Parts: sequence; structure tokens; C-alpha cells
Amino acid sequence: MEILLNSYSLLLIGFSLITVLLAMVMYTRLGVSAKWFGACMAVIAIWAAGYGLSLAQDTLGEMLFWINVEYLGVVLVPTIWFVFVLKFTGRDCKLNTSILAGLFGFASLSLLMVWTNPLHHLHYAEYQLMQTETYAWLQFTAGPWYYVHVTYFYVLIASGIYVLIRSLKSSSGVLRQQSFIILLGTLVPWAANVLVIFKTGVFGNIDSTPFAFLFSGILVGIGLLRFRLFDLSPMARDRVINDMREGWLVLDAKHRIIDYNPRLLAIIQKERGDLVGTVFSGMAHLDQKLMNLLLDKDYEGDVDLHVMIDGKDHFYEVRCKSLRDSASYRGRLLIFRDITQYANDQSRLRLQAAELKELNEVKNRLLSIISHDVRGPLGMLTQILEMSKDGELDEKDVKDILPRLGENLNNVTGFLENLLVWAKSQFDGERIEPESFDISAEISRSLVLLKAKIKSKNLVVYFDENQKYIAHADPNMIKLVIRNLLSNAIKFCRQGDTITISISEAQNSFLKISVADTGIGILKENLSRIFSVETFSTQGTASEQGTGLGLMLSKDFVEKNKGEIWAESTYGAGSTFYFTVPIALQNREVSQYHLHSY
Repeated sequence: MEILLNSYSLLLIGFSLITVLLAMVMYTRLGVSAKWFGACMAVIAIWAAGYGLSLAQDTLGEMLFWINVEYLGVVLVPTIWFVFVLKFTGRDCKLNTSILAGLFGFASLSLLMVWTNPLHHLHYAEYQLMQTETYAWLQFTAGPWYYVHVTYFYVLIASGIYVLIRSLKSSSGVLRQQSFIILLGTLVPWAANVLVIFKTGVFGNIDSTPFAFLFSGILVGIGLLRFRLFDLSPMARDRVINDMREGWLVLDAKHRIIDYNPRLLAIIQKERGDLVGTVFSGMAHLDQKLMNLLLDKDYEGDVDLHVMIDGKDHFYEVRCKSLRDSASYRGRLLIFRDITQYANDQSRLRLQAAELKELNEVKNRLLSIISHDVRGPLGMLTQILEMSKDGELDEKDVKDILPRLGENLNNVTGFLENLLVWAKSQFDGERIEPESFDISAEISRSLVLLKAKIKSKNLVVYFDENQKYIAHADPNMIKLVIRNLLSNAIKFCRQGDTITISISEAQNSFLKISVADTGIGILKENLSRIFSVETFSTQGTASEQGTGLGLMLSKDFVEKNKGEIWAESTYGAGSTFYFTVPIALQNREVSQYHLHSY
């Protein structure tokens, strides 16, 4: 193979070597977009070098060999250049595996058609070697595939130029200058190739396109390395927008997705794919009112969203911005900022504030009770003892005072018992020690303890002592609940009233215990206050004093054992208190109530 280098060949090969060196430097030193431009320069060098060597041949076979090498660059230049433009302008999110495979697949097919042309003559229908004194060239008649290849070439070039022009219009300052330089570097070789296609090239039969591509590529490459042309270019989108912790979404005037970053996919719970051009449908479980606000072209501000992602609550603050060109509405920019941690912290702070407020109210209530209900009876006892010591009270006076004093001391004893149990539960924290026990037996024992009070009011109590229900809860807590509810019923019963205690199996494996009385009942407006931390107490039918602490503690203990407590009442006709506890085992069905006298 004899190579007769001429001035055109030497020029093309020399500039090709320079271009390859620039491409290697750019690929190793610069960012993602510049790497694609470096790859583009490398294939331009292959095109130019192959074409230069083909001009130095004197046989048709040798010329066709180098033309086949040349076409390795020819088919790849438009494809790689188009990808570079999308990367440079920040529109590479439109690229996916399928599109890239299609672009490079077509380039490979076109290359295959050139290399196998002798078998089908679809690219070159006819061709022959032509020579002058200084160089040779291939004269050919185009086949059908040649026009397909040229169409593909110009469609990609035109598409890239269109993207650059749009970027030029929407950018300003340095970015505008950068887009203009890239656009100019594209138009020069494109124009040169058009002249060749219409056989009006400045070098006669020589294709001026490789010269133009080399010239533009070298100038832009030097600009990349010397002036850091892409330092502030849209290629920074890969590092800024794509790596943002916030989700980023651009919609057009018809709510179609124009651009987005990877973070948004997790927020809207979509698989990565080509969402560009699809209508934004929002997120799962998103309220329609909030969706309308996100898309409202006249609204600019923040929208708070609550969405479920992988079964977990997530909160977002969405910054909404309308995009306008002069007075024309063009679309929406939505930036999703994750405020889940902030929202959870705020929720915890509100919960802690409520707990502190409740504890403060309990503290104030206890201090009020201690100062009034405990100090009073103890002060009376001290005064009576001093008067008796000084001889101011005779035996008859002491006998008259003792019943009232005993009642007061009983109230103080009950209060102190509740107070000590409550204080122990607070100091021990939320430690619950559940075990299985016969709740029927506990009710019977409590009735025995309260037998004197029951007899003093001539009350009739209905309870089946033969039944046996096994609860699974903290027995000490439930004992206090039973005692408080029974004491409360006795307190508000009149002479001869009845108290009915029953146990039944409720839903979801719980036992329901009810304590019903035919006493004076509770006013409707007071019914919601009896279990609260608010200081609330009323006198019994025999002027019994109370603190209200017992029902508050009962509610606390029932709920700690996973149960519920509530009351129903008709003023003047009586009240019924209910509470539930987890069931362990039911040994005997309740058949009937038995009448007992206490």
C-alpha cells in the first residue's frame, strides 16, 4: 500500500493529531459535558484522518479502505455531538437507555451499510477513482441509504442547533456567551457540509467539512482548557440540580413535565423513566385542593404537603413559582423541600408541651388538695386534742365530735392511699407488671372492705360472686380502680339505693366491668370533667367530701393497661361507670345475678 501524501492530507492528519491530544486532555481534566465534547473531537479526528489518507491513495481498493475508516467518525459525529448539546444545556434528563441505544444503533447500522456496500450498493450505487496531479478522490452516485444517512445526520445537527438557540434565548450573561460560542462552532462545519452536498465547495472536489469541524473543534477545545468555558455552564446542572436534596420539577402551561431531577422520583413515587411530556398527576393520597394550589398559575408561595412513602409519613414544603415570558404564562417551577425531621420535632415539642401542661395541672391540683382536704381534717384533730387537753371538752362533746372526725380521717386515708399509689406510678415511670388474676374475686374483696359504708346507707348490691373471670393486667392498679368506682357509687347513693356490678366479655379479647347505681347521677355538663386533671369534686349524699383524684387515677391506670374507661349518667336517676381490661381466661359463664346483703 503506497501512500502519496499531499498538502491536504498532511493538513488533515496534522490537525487530527492536535484534535486527539486536546480530546484526551479534556476527557481527563474536565467535567461530564466536556468529556462528551472530547469524545466528539476524537471521532472528528478519525473522520478527518481517514479522509486525509484516502486523498493520498492511487488505487480504488486502498481509497475505499480509508473511506471505511473515515465513516467510523462520520456516523458517530452527529450522535455524540447531539448528546453533548443536551448535556451542555441541562436537558439530558430526556435521555434514557432506550433513546441512547436507538441513536448509537442507527449509527452502527449506517456504518455497517457503508462497510458492506459492495454486497448491495445501497450507499454508493456507483463509484470510481478520480485523480489530479496532486490528489485523488471518489466520484460516486448516491444510493437510497446514502440519503437516509444524510437525513439522519442533518436531523440530529438541526435538533442540536434548535436546543442551543432555545438555550441562548433563555440564558443571560456568561451562559449566553457560552451558548453562542458553541452554536457558532456548530454552524461553521454545517454550512461547509451543505456546500459540499450541493457541489459548491471552496476546495473543488475536496470535502471541506472535516476542515471546518477540525477548526471549530480546536477553537472550542482551546477555549475549554484555557478559559474554562464550561465552568459556569449548564453542565453544572449534573452536580447542582441532580444532587440537590430538594425535588425539582418544571411544568409547562398545560401541566406537562418539562424537566425534573432524580430526587423528585422518590417524592412522587415513580420509577425512573422518560416522564418528560407526560401530564403531572401529583402524588398518592394528595388532597385535590392542594393539587390545585400547586398548579395555580397565579399562586406563588409555599405549600405544605403530607405524603406516605414506603409506609412512612413524609412532610414537604413546596416552593411554587410561575414561569413567565414578558406577560405570557409559560409554566410552573416546583421545588420540594423535605421538612419531615422539622415536622416530627415540632410534633414532639407540642406533645411534650401538652404533657408538661398536664403535669403542671396535676401538681397544682395535688397541692390544692393537700392544702385543703388534708390540712383541714388534721388541723381539726389537732384542735380537738388541744381543747381536750385543756379541759374545754367534756366526754359528751368528744363523743359527739368523734363520728364526724372519723369520717374526715377516713377521707384523708383514702386520699393518701390514692396519692401514694399515683406517686409510686409516677416515680416508677410506665412500668406495668401484668399478670393473670381473678377480677371477680377482687370485686368481692373490695365489697367486704366497704361493707360498713354500704350498711350505713342501707344499700342493696347485686353481684354474682360465683362467676369467675380471669383478667390479664397489673392487679394492684386494677384493684385501686375497682375500689375507687365502688366508693364513688356508694358516695352518691341515697338511703336504700342499689348498686349493680357486672362482668362480661367484650370485643377484641377484653373484659368489660360496669358499676351501676341508682343514686343522684351526674349533671351533663360535669360528665366530661370527671376524668380530667381539672380540679373537680362534689359532695356525696351524706355530705361526704371528695378530691376527684380517684377517678383521674382510675383513668390513668386503665389506659396504662390498654383498656378504656367511661361513664353514662342521667341526673336524678343514677350513673354507670364502665372500664375494660385484657382477658386472660374465662372459666365460667355468668348465668344470673345473686342478691347479697352487706
